[in-house]
Amino acid sequence: MFPNKGKTHLSEWAVPIGLLWASILAYGVLIPWMGLYADDWPFVYVHHVAGWQGVVAFISWVRPVGAYIFATVTTIFQENFAGYHIFLLLLRWVDGVMLWKLLRMVWPEAKHKAAWAALLFVVFPAFKQQPLALEYSLHFIVLALFFGSLMAMVQAEKQPERFWPYTLAAVALSFNIFFIEYFVGLELLRPVLLWLALARRFPEPGKRLRQVLVRWLPYLAVLAAFVLWRVFVVKFVSYQPGLLDALRADLLGGLAALARTMAKDIFTVTFGTWAQLFTTIPAGPRALALYLALVLAALVPVGLLLLNLEGSPEGKGEQRKREDLEWLAVGAIALIMCGGPFWVTNIPLSLEFPWDRTTLAFMLGVCLVIPALISLLRRPRLQAVVVAALVGLSVGQHFQNANQYRKEWQVFRDFYWQLTWRAPALEEGTIVTLDKSPFWYHVDKFLTPALNYTYAPQSRSLTYPYSMLDFYKFEEKYLPLEDPETPIYVGYGTLKFEQPASHILMVVYDPPGCLRVLTPAEETHLLLSEAARDSLHLSQPDQILLNPENPRQPPDFLGGEPEHNWCYTYEKAELARQQGDWKTVVNLGENALNQSLFPRQPSEWLLFVEAHARSGNWDQARKLSEDVLADEFFRPALCDTWKRIQNTALPTAEDQILIEAALRDFNCAP
Repeated sequence: MFPNKGKTHLSEWAVPIGLLWASILAYGVLIPWMGLYADDWPFVYVHHVAGWQGVVAFISWVRPVGAYIFATVTTIFQENFAGYHIFLLLLRWVDGVMLWKLLRMVWPEAKHKAAWAALLFVVFPAFKQQPLALEYSLHFIVLALFFGSLMAMVQAEKQPERFWPYTLAAVALSFNIFFIEYFVGLELLRPVLLWLALARRFPEPGKRLRQVLVRWLPYLAVLAAFVLWRVFVVKFVSYQPGLLDALRADLLGGLAALARTMAKDIFTVTFGTWAQLFTTIPAGPRALALYLALVLAALVPVGLLLLNLEGSPEGKGEQRKREDLEWLAVGAIALIMCGGPFWVTNIPLSLEFPWDRTTLAFMLGVCLVIPALISLLRRPRLQAVVVAALVGLSVGQHFQNANQYRKEWQVFRDFYWQLTWRAPALEEGTIVTLDKSPFWYHVDKFLTPALNYTYAPQSRSLTYPYSMLDFYKFEEKYLPLEDPETPIYVGYGTLKFEQPASHILMVVYDPPGCLRVLTPAEETHLLLSEAARDSLHLSQPDQILLNPENPRQPPDFLGGEPEHNWCYTYEKAELARQQGDWKTVVNLGENALNQSLFPRQPSEWLLFVEAHARSGNWDQARKLSEDVLADEFFRPALCDTWKRIQNTALPTAEDQILIEAALRDFNCAP
């Protein structure tokens, strides 16, 4: 039942508890199984080799002030990945609580709408890069400073006797825009909030406007200083102000294009954000059951919380209408103003990775507009149900999103373990090129730190001993390669790598299949890009040290060594083949079969086909060949294998007859 006549069912402090519960369900359930992702890797690695000051120098070229926050957070948590995730979860919660308090200060009677806005804010489902916990700690720290500044500014008007202490605090906190420019457009909300905060003291519009302008001046000065500093000192190091060029070339056309972009982005982030919740419901029974359990775990407590909050969400008729209009107006202004930095530099907005990060600036505006629209429903119970449903569905989506990151973390770990099983050590300066990367959240510059943690754990240099390079980038920049001594240069911030192309080791990893080190003799019909097939002669397996004194393993924070599954057998068998030890290859294969371990894809039998053939086990070689042909796609690779046996194994006349028979039986052209 809804409370009647102002009777209190739940204390207001139930709202922060509800916000924490929603945050934990949305972001905390999978933390024990989450790792480090994307941009977070270079920060952690730079701290590992160069400490706090090294992190500052690494990122100061683009974040000269925010670099100190990155350095501090990295120094606190270092390689404690769960710590980053817990820290960002708590920041999301703190930001939600601060927004709730701010809205209550500006609209004291809007108890329910403030709770709705804060709940939607902490689970805002457009932004899905929460697992990049180190990178986005800066954004949510800045949001906390921004909300703190607005709260102090509003409180200065509520307590005129303490105007100057609060104002000085508010102005000091307004310098948050120097840390990161994502939220600079929201600074233009200040005069709007001042207008609302001064309504009772200065009811006459003319006097109130003068008071707003006077009080806004110190914040405007900070904003102007930031713009001058950002444009003329830091300049546009990453993204250029393309809008200005478009306007100079065609003013009317540029304005029309800007209007279309603004309308599309605002519609996407305001309504598409919530519409997507109904298109991401999992299909599998187990996944669906877990998804529904989390949705209900959020929906039911949040619904009960909202149904039993102190007071009524209805309010008095005229006051309610005026309040709804104010929320809509402030939210609309926020949506228009916040997009400025992105529209000027033509940074796209999307609900998908990686451009969902742009939606961060729009969160506040959306979470003001949507509660105002929900308030139009008028029926309090229906309002509570709608908000609770949006929160519950958002929690479900965040869990699914986090599960995708969890799966990639497992692929990431498997990649490095399989690489070390296959290559127990590498010559310093090796360039590992990865064809058809299985990673969505990691490109090569984010894979390189873990490679160096693995193969050069004692290095304390910002010059990488090893580098990972996505093959498509190598193709675009260096192919065709005329000179094998052509230097391959990779730079990212203060991290550097440069070695000749003759140090390349080509690999391919297509889970669930096992990682393969590519050789010039590789079967050319397997799952490789065309450019990689044409470049196999560049791969140098000799970069692998076959019998090192200290075989390398991935660092402890990647988790302990996995169970020795089929891929362990395959990698060790490939290593034995490289050493010409066909007997070991045969034994490894037989032991795997005895343990009921089988290839992840038919082509992985080819190694053992060759091993058995070279060992004179022709019946077993033919049997395994038939297993390869479980997928007709691999017939050409099987034929290549038998032809290589024929040409390199020095078979006897009797063996030659058996090989020719196999080639005929497997429909291999001469």
